[in-house]
This record gives sequence, structure tokens and C-alpha cells, in this order.
Amino acid sequence: MNNTRPHGWQLTVLLATLLISLGAAHAWGAKNQDEVFGLKKDQVARDYSVQEISCSGQSNVFWPGEEMRFTVQIVNKTDKPLKVTGQAQTIAYGTTCDPLDGWTQYAVKIADVGAVPVAVDLPAKGYVDLVIKPVVPNRFGAYALIVDLPGYGRQFAAAFLYVPKATPGKVRNPTYALDLREVTPQMCGLWQRLGIKGTRNEIGYTRTEAAAEQLARLGRECKLMSDYDITVMLCIEGCDWPTNPFGRFRSFLDKDGVGKFQYLGDAAWSPKWDADFQRWVRIICSNYGWPHGPVNAVELWNEPW
Repeated sequence: MNNTRPHGWQLTVLLATLLISLGAAHAWGAKNQDEVFGLKKDQVARDYSVQEISCSGQSNVFWPGEEMRFTVQIVNKTDKPLKVTGQAQTIAYGTTCDPLDGWTQYAVKIADVGAVPVAVDLPAKGYVDLVIKPVVPNRFGAYALIVDLPGYGRQFAAAFLYVPKATPGKVRNPTYALDLREVTPQMCGLWQRLGIKGTRNEIGYTRTEAAAEQLARLGRECKLMSDYDITVMLCIEGCDWPTNPFGRFRSFLDKDGVGKFQYLGDAAWSPKWDADFQRWVRIICSNYGWPHGPVNAVELWNEPW
């Protein structure tokens, strides 16, 4: 099997496929994912639920040589005993999109790669924690783990990636980056395991007199990103209402009252706040700029153009 190092675009696909099944923001969800994973309304179990509790790989990402092991909790939601032997099925999958609509994702099943037995013997309203060691080929890619109990339906259990081992260490100007939507240990761990060392995060200019809480939160996020070897370019927007003309977005951008991608209007502070804006940026760069922190660049938000 081919387990050579993927290129940047391949890593993008791997990340997008994982985000789909991890229940990320709806914008990342594939329109047809229920069909691809056999989780349509008439296939999904109603009498039991499955929840991943833990995983032997950080952020559900595995490197060569690591054991793949998941602990899932199966709950009997009924007032009757549930005793059945089914399977945990591994599905290899990817994503694609319409070339004219890059915002809409579609899932693609690559193969049903194998299954392991799952035996359940639960009293009414009972639960059990089971360890599942899925069948996974020696091939880099994205995989979904689906529990199927005959006569009771199917439930999504987990999604995971099998990827090359990432090179450790910080990089000031990484050649590859993706937006880190949530600055959490789980998401930062995902970036680190995939070897993604750069991100672009949005932040709204806030008057320095009212920015204490915002800057404290940014400090915590910068510490977390630095701990996981992630540099960040801050994309600055003007969402502090008191600094906007008349305390609101600028006038609507078209006759329907919306702009591109459904923006309500243009957010920008009045020129009288420019000096305070410079002070705010100076505080951020002085406290969190490279090499003391992860910030390697700042940019002004350029949408909705």
C-alpha cells in the first residue's frame, strides 16, 4: 500500500474530511455525508447511542507505528434489554467540491476496509464502555468508524486520520497554513499532529480602554498556539460598534441589504480612532509577537471588498 508523504493539498483534504465527521461548524459539513456513511434517517439507530470517550491518538490523528484504539460508550435508550452482536465498520473516505462552489463539500466513499465484532448485552437504560481496535489498512488517509447492530441500526462512532509523522519545532514563516477556527487543546493538537505550523485567526479591533478582557483571552490563545508550535497571522476587522460611524455597520452593500457571502455591510472604525488602533496593535505585537509569542504578521480584513 502507498503510505508516502502527502502534498499540501492532500493534507487540506485530510483535514476537511476529519472536520466533517468530528461535527465541526456546519459550513464544513458534506451535503451527502449521511448517505456515504450509511446514516440516513431510515438507517440511523434510535434505540441506542454511541459516543467516543477516548482515543489512543492525540486529536484522533495517528502516526505510523501507533496503536489505533478507541473507547466508546454505547447507551441503551429503551426500557427493554438490548443484547446483540454487531460490528464496528471502518470506511475510508475523502471529500470533493463543485469547482464553481468551493464552499460546498461532498463526501466520497473510497472503500469499506473492514470490520471488527461488537457484542452488546445491556439492561434497560444501561450503558457499557467498549474498546474498539478498528481494521485500518497501511494507507494514509481519512477513516470513519461506524457501529452497526443488526435490527437496531447504525451510529457514527469516530473519525480519524492516518498520516506521516510530523516534524517537530516552531517555524517563523511556515509555507503551509490553515484557519484555526477554535483555539483549543484538541484543535491545536490536531494542527500539531498534522504538521500544520501556521494559521490565520480573526480578531476585531477594540478600543484599548475596553480591550482588557479581549487581550487576556488573546494571551491565553497565543500561549496555547505557541505550546503547539503554531504561528498566527492576525486578521483584523472593525467590529467594535462604538468606533463605527453612527455605531453600526456602513450602509448595506446592495439593494437587498446584503453583500457578498451574506455580509450585512462593511465594518470599519472612523478615522478618529486610528491612533488608538495603532496603540492596540502595538500592545498585541509587543506582548505576543515573534519570537516571544506566535504572532508573525497582522493584516487588515479585506472583505466584503
